[in-house]
Amino acid sequence: MSYIVLARKWRPQNFDEVVGQHFITTTLKNSLSSGKVAHAILFSGPRGVGKTSTARILAKSINCDKGPTPTPCSVCTNCIEISEGKSIDVIEIDAASHTGVGDVREIIENIKYLPVSGKTKVYIIDEVHMLSNSAFNALLKTLEEPPEHALFILATTEVSKIPLTILSRCQKYDFKKVSSNDIKNSLKQITSRENIEIDDSTIHMIASESDGSLRDALSLLDQLNTTFDGKIKYEEASKLFGIFDSSYCLSLFKNILAQDPKKCLQIIIELNQKGINPKKSIEQLLRIVRYSVFIRVCGSGVSTDLTEDEASQINEEVSKFDIGALENIFNQTLKASEDISRSAYPEIALEMNIVKLANLDHAIPINDILNKLESISLNTTSKTSETSGAKKSGISAKPTIKNEADDNIISKETPEKKNLKQENTESLSLSNFIEYIKDNESMTGIYLEKADKIEIKDTEIKLIYNSQSVFSDSIQKKDNIDKIKDLLKKRHSKEFNINVLVNKPDKKEPEKENDNYDSSQGKNIMNNKALKEAMDTFGGRLLKVKNSIKGDK
Repeated sequence: MSYIVLARKWRPQNFDEVVGQHFITTTLKNSLSSGKVAHAILFSGPRGVGKTSTARILAKSINCDKGPTPTPCSVCTNCIEISEGKSIDVIEIDAASHTGVGDVREIIENIKYLPVSGKTKVYIIDEVHMLSNSAFNALLKTLEEPPEHALFILATTEVSKIPLTILSRCQKYDFKKVSSNDIKNSLKQITSRENIEIDDSTIHMIASESDGSLRDALSLLDQLNTTFDGKIKYEEASKLFGIFDSSYCLSLFKNILAQDPKKCLQIIIELNQKGINPKKSIEQLLRIVRYSVFIRVCGSGVSTDLTEDEASQINEEVSKFDIGALENIFNQTLKASEDISRSAYPEIALEMNIVKLANLDHAIPINDILNKLESISLNTTSKTSETSGAKKSGISAKPTIKNEADDNIISKETPEKKNLKQENTESLSLSNFIEYIKDNESMTGIYLEKADKIEIKDTEIKLIYNSQSVFSDSIQKKDNIDKIKDLLKKRHSKEFNINVLVNKPDKKEPEKENDNYDSSQGKNIMNNKALKEAMDTFGGRLLKVKNSIKGDK
């Protein structure tokens, strides 16, 4: 076949053309200039980043008529033969198909012969990790002390599978993934020289799909060029690769942050109708969430494969959220990705996981919780003598509590939840009341949210809890009531009266477990300062005092 694919046609011919591996090429050029080229070199890294191409360029640099030189001429006989893969002195071996010890013995037998036309005999062993243990052991001695006229270049994508005895005998170079910007710049140059009409959005899509592999990017470009005859449009390219517009994913992410499951589900249903693979959908969402964490931590200037517009939109959204909330969304998205990949019904699994993501409660920052606990602890130690006296006499030092629920208040559990009855002042409503308190005192706001019923009438506010809980106990503390009053007074210039009502079901007096129980111990145990502070801090209450009877287990 006369046609040469783009990945082969535009293979780099010198070190300056190698994309994205500046430190490696600089080191190799310096070693050539100083004549300090190691006798065994190992290139490791992901696929399609230039390992084999760099090995060939190094072989050319050593065997060039002007060499050893960091800039091979590419016009002499040796350079041309090496570029075309015809050189007798440069032997490329695919270790995936030559894995046995017999293949290594053949290398050992032939390495003693001098090069035919070049200056050095170069053995390039690709995918060297595929060799068997016996083959590696047979290679050890030759690799450690090869003849002066021989050079070994090993290449692998899985360096962890190579024995340490081999690694210790090689000079190692780790190739990295090619950055998205470098891939885009290379694609722009190649499409310009090949007269391919393509827009920037399509180039960005190809760079994102290539996952740091320039060879993969060129293969995708070649496929598009063949399919659309040199005129590539984004819509057609995205359909061919099963890729959806990034605006869908951004919109999905925004609605997850806004906790709007209805809109999220509409987007997912639309993507499913377009025939987008559910696994692809969740992978793209995972990518956006991952970069949102990067941007929240490092700012919008962090290096990603996002466009400037995408990074700007994400930065605007995530600036309102704590890093803990984004981490929670990422963890749940990662779990959803694993569930979808294993599911026999991926579309349904995607829909249900997206609904779950949109209903995630955003975490309260740990620093806020610690600050509130510290504040509560300080307020507990500075209680007035009147409050402590009331506790000792058995009288609860709580705001006004009524024992009967108002018949006109609608319970949160009823279908009329959204029509919760309230008679408000001009500027105070149930929604902005809770929101205002929560913005200024987040823990107190949470206690308010847990109320089963709330009534606002003029300057009278009634909070009703159907049962006693840590939230009802905490909201009744004097410092929490005072905080609410102070905040309302500051905003509305009025004094508000806060009443808390806890509906306690009738309970039978518990039976004593043994005759040794002393009722005075309930009072005595409350004198324990540590227990008292712990109960006040965490909203606990004393239920029972039990004697420790000798012999009990």
